Amino acid sequence: MAFLNWSQSFSVGVKAFDDEHKGLMAIINELHDKLQAGKGKDVLASILDKLIRYTVEHFQHEEAELKRLGYPKFREHQAQHEKLKVKVTEFRNRLTIGYNGLIAIEMMKFLKSWLEQHILHDDKAYGNHLNSKGLH
Repeated sequence: MAFLNWSQSFSVGVKAFDDEHKGLMAIINELHDKLQAGKGKDVLASILDKLIRYTVEHFQHEEAELKRLGYPKFREHQAQHEKLKVKVTEFRNRLTIGYNGLIAIEMMKFLKSWLEQHILHDDKAYGNHLNSKGLH
């Protein structure tokens, strides 16, 4: 069973962003599956690096469109992205010191909570604005 399940309730009304959010969920689910299989120590760093790269690309794409289309809460949204990058980098730095199962659990809880909150509240808030500007 997936750790994070996509449902239509997560749709922000912009197909490209929905697809990217599905990709983020897939990486988090991959990480969860490896942890469940007892392979966290072997793969946690590499999957976390993959998640960081994907997240940066997604944020750049999303922010470029929000800025281009004059989203009024662009700066606030961008600041939320920056906070996530800082937190994930903290997790990654902690892993360089040494693997600890508690880090993995803490990280998974944080990622699930942050992603659900961010998509369901913050990203959905821009959907109507972007749709009104012709982005679907």
